[in-house]
Amino acid sequence: MNKTCPHATQNDAEADRIHGAICYAIGCVCEINARDLMCQHHWELVPLKIQQVLTSEVFSRSVDEPRSDEFWAAAQMAVDAVESAENQQQQEAK
Repeated sequence: MNKTCPHATQNDAEADRIHGAICYAIGCVCEINARDLMCQHHWELVPLKIQQVLTSEVFSRSVDEPRSDEFWAAAQMAVDAVESAENQQQQEAK
């Protein structure tokens, strides 16, 4: 299990993969597969439509090809969506 990921659990298969990239979610230190954008915990907070844009781009390009402007725009939307969801969760916990 990846001990650096605060979201890792015994049942979290994603936490077992350490490939040197870091989750793009603000403040997250989880190591992720280089093809991924976020750890599983944060990815689940990304709206499905944004996930679909990001996933289709990742699997349609080779690892060495640069990502498109559309990908990076969707990636920023994903980061923003996660930040918003986490802020909402914090407000609800108060």
